[in-house]
Amino acid sequence: MIHASGRQPLCYELTCDPVGSDHARMQEAASEAGLRKFLSTAPKPLGVLGLNDDFARCVCVACQALGLAIPDEVAVLGVDDTSVARLNVPPLSSIRPPGERVGYEAMKLLDRIMCRGAIPAAPILIPCDAIGVRESTQRIADASIERALRLIQVEACQGLTVGSLVRFLGVGRSSFEKRFTQQIGRTPGQELQRVKLHQARKLLAETELSVTRIAGMVGFARSSIFGAFFKKYAGMTPTEYRRQRGSGMPAGDEADQSFLCSGLAAPDPGLRT
Repeated sequence: MIHASGRQPLCYELTCDPVGSDHARMQEAASEAGLRKFLSTAPKPLGVLGLNDDFARCVCVACQALGLAIPDEVAVLGVDDTSVARLNVPPLSSIRPPGERVGYEAMKLLDRIMCRGAIPAAPILIPCDAIGVRESTQRIADASIERALRLIQVEACQGLTVGSLVRFLGVGRSSFEKRFTQQIGRTPGQELQRVKLHQARKLLAETELSVTRIAGMVGFARSSIFGAFFKKYAGMTPTEYRRQRGSGMPAGDEADQSFLCSGLAAPDPGLRT
């Protein structure tokens, strides 16, 4: 399709593999001079397809360091639609591989080979027809919602609340919250909490700052409130999370899923949103 349009795809192969739960490797990959040069010099607007969600997230980290707007200047698409995609800032659009269909066709092929010894001359191609569409590729038609998302990404940890957000945008709170939820799938308060959690996890994994210091950096006046917030949505205390990440253990998709699905059913009354 790209060739048919008369264009040539650009490719970049990372030297450092960002796959896995090692944040240091992710930062090393996102800091590669070659990747940053590639993103800076490629014609804009640019669309990037990562090998998987980890590679796509790496591109997002590099773009943010370079000041490239996602998705306005660089749209990013991952593969696998894992919790990495859903919890990224901004949330990643990602291709959902047809795993069940692949398994069915593989067993069908194996049966054919075992029974008749027939090996197909050409590979069996199975299309991916489902994409989880999120903010990394989707521009929001509603200008106030798009501005709100950008403000939340930058100011969520600086004391931004839903009240101050709607005052800054000059919109009615009730109608704004309804439009935001319809278009994003989360309330503004839930999005604020999601971004705070993302930043907290990043600081716990990548720095040696105290939990009290991190609590202040992500917008909590007291570490006890931060601790309760983190345990509710990450499934463990900040100290436990840091210990697991330090030992190279994965954070666990179950905690991510609970945060995305049921954990944010209603904003915590103890939080300023």
